[in-house]
Amino acid sequence: VLAPDMIHLAEPNSSDLERVLSSVIDGIRTGKIGGKHWKSHKRIRRSYSWFDVARRTEDVYLKLRRSPKLSISQICARWYGLGF
Repeated sequence: VLAPDMIHLAEPNSSDLERVLSSVIDGIRTGKIGGKHWKSHKRIRRSYSWFDVARRTEDVYLKLRRSPKLSISQICARWYGLGF
C-alpha cells in the first residue's frame, strides 16, 4: 500500500488513463511529483518488509490450493452474480 501522494487513479477508459498518465509524467518532469527518484525509492523501501510481502503472497497461494475446486457452471454462476 503506497502513500496517498504516490497513488494516481484513473477511470477505466483510455481518455482518462491518458489524462492521468500525462499529468504524472509532467509532474515527474517538473519535480512536483516524486522529488528525487532515490527519495521515492527510499520511501518505498522503508515501507515494506519484502520478507513479509513474500510470506503474505505464499499465504494467498496456499489458501487458494486448499479452496474447493469449482465446476465450470459454478464459476459461470459466480461471474453472473457479479454482473459480468
